[in-house]
Amino acid sequence: MAKSSVRWTEEQLRCLFDLLREALKQLQRPLEHRDFFAITEAVNRRLGGTVNSSGVQFHSKGSHTMHTFVLKARKAEYEILERSVLGG
Repeated sequence: MAKSSVRWTEEQLRCLFDLLREALKQLQRPLEHRDFFAITEAVNRRLGGTVNSSGVQFHSKGSHTMHTFVLKARKAEYEILERSVLGG
């Protein structure tokens, strides 16, 4: 399968990371796979109808896809966020 060329906008990424920050603050621990159900639901609600940087409408994501995106494609950014919220 070809890799998607759809890229998140800075605003969309900011929304995602704001939600991740809030989850980390509330849970007071690193996020686990199960936490991404609620995060993904919130992302889909907030970003539904927006357009990605390539001009393609944002499509709802699944929690596994979101988990993989955050912990692989955006791993360095997530780790910085996690340290800033939880310390360490």
